[in-house]
Amino acid sequence: MAGWQRRTYKLDANYKWSAKPGHQIFVADWGAVRFDIPTGWMPVPSEQSVKLCDREPPDDDCALEVSVTHLAPIDWSGISVAYLLRASAGGEPRGTVTWRGEVIEEQRAALEIAWKALRWLDVAAGREACSYMALARRNHTQVLITLDYWLDDEGRFGDVWRTVLDTLAVGEQPPGLGRPAFD
Repeated sequence: MAGWQRRTYKLDANYKWSAKPGHQIFVADWGAVRFDIPTGWMPVPSEQSVKLCDREPPDDDCALEVSVTHLAPIDWSGISVAYLLRASAGGEPRGTVTWRGEVIEEQRAALEIAWKALRWLDVAAGREACSYMALARRNHTQVLITLDYWLDDEGRFGDVWRTVLDTLAVGEQPPGLGRPAFD
């Protein structure tokens, strides 16, 4: 896709990231967002986001999509990420929703996370799908993450969402990448 370039940068020798076994680290926007994904997943750039798939589309069975936004340097504490996630109901998948979970809020020091899960029926495919959506914010960096897979693939992809949330780091750019941190 025009405008997207894959580049490799060396990190400062004292900066150490490590992925949990069987996983690799995904880094977006100069380190503004980072989390673990299963080894071998591939990035597929799109207009406003990056999609990470278990296989090359259209043969993929699971897709995780990431979009990073740098917010204006004002006080965002009056608008919770949970409120924003609840207000984003229009972003739910196509099809008939068969189950909708509550919005779950997590706080890790300055990192705010809100996420929800739902299941929906893809009428065209005749299959039920699982979808997760999270909004996370730290300082003035906000990330939207979605994960979609077929319900009958729960055994293969059910732990991907928890791994992403557990390893999620936002607004923590490492030194030496050449772009200033967003505070």
